[in-house]
Amino acid sequence: MTDSESAALARAHALMELRRYAEAERTLRAHLAGHPESVGCLTVLAWALSGLDRHAEAVDAARRALSLAPQDLDALVALAVLSSGAGDPEGGVRAGVAAVREDPDASQAQYALARALLGLRRPRVRDALFHVHEALRLAPHDPDLHHLRGVCLENLTLTVDAREAYHDALRIDPEHAHAMASLASLDLDEHRLRRATRGLAQALRIVPDDGHVHAHLATLTSGLMVRLSVLVGAAAVVMSVLVLAEPSWVARAAVGTGLLATCVAVVVALGRHLPRALRRPTPSLLRTLPRVQLAQLALMLLVVVAILGMAYGSPGVADGAARGLLMLLLVALGLTVVGSLVWGIVGKD
Repeated sequence: MTDSESAALARAHALMELRRYAEAERTLRAHLAGHPESVGCLTVLAWALSGLDRHAEAVDAARRALSLAPQDLDALVALAVLSSGAGDPEGGVRAGVAAVREDPDASQAQYALARALLGLRRPRVRDALFHVHEALRLAPHDPDLHHLRGVCLENLTLTVDAREAYHDALRIDPEHAHAMASLASLDLDEHRLRRATRGLAQALRIVPDDGHVHAHLATLTSGLMVRLSVLVGAAAVVMSVLVLAEPSWVARAAVGTGLLATCVAVVVALGRHLPRALRRPTPSLLRTLPRVQLAQLALMLLVVVAILGMAYGSPGVADGAARGLLMLLLVALGLTVVGSLVWGIVGKD
């Protein structure tokens, strides 16, 4: 390894520790421009590109490294871990098997194969757990291994053991963001919203752009959205029944005001379960929400508009709002049924 390659790798590693992946990419490409056969730089470039969510390019860089050095362990590990994100989980398993064959006593090889096995369309969880235990035998103080053990155990519905594994990772590395997010996921499953929020907020402070953490955040917002949808739907049903009884405008306005005030109070309470940076619905935040959640939000806004019409509109407007709401609810029910059927077909292995 030349001095210039060592310097480029050291700078790239330092930048990646700071999650400055774009700068790391520029550093590595600058060196590769004059030394295109640097296997080490190509391998680290693969990790940098993965950090930028450019998974296909990351796998291509790892494959280029392996074309130059077919038995390079670091390149095999990179290809095994990154292939799933590029849509080639089977290729990741092949690379992981090759890495373990190359050096069965390398913990990173065992880890890479475990990651690849979990990335399959039908994850081979027990096989992955076996390789995680092999890696832990070789490197018992690696927090990533303890976290991956927790992921395997959680997939096997051994939640108590999974929680302990995540805590083991945090005992070794108190700022292990993925372990924090995974613990938060367990708390969400147990309806411990406040504790889950604290864990996710802390993970987001450490790795604000991490996809793994944002996946758990989407689960949190989805749970809150369901609670809010139930509340708004119940308020709409109450107003619809009231309109059918043809009460006075004052009665409709009083009941509508009470229901809307209750909804606002619940929204404020639920908002406290979101990390502080996510409590304001800015355009950038809305762009990060999954499309399903955006559709749910739009539907709830339409229902709120219907409630306003039933509460404060004239008798004709109230009746029209009630009928419109009924049609809206029927459409939502139909979309839910169709979506469930489609998901059931597409989601089958």
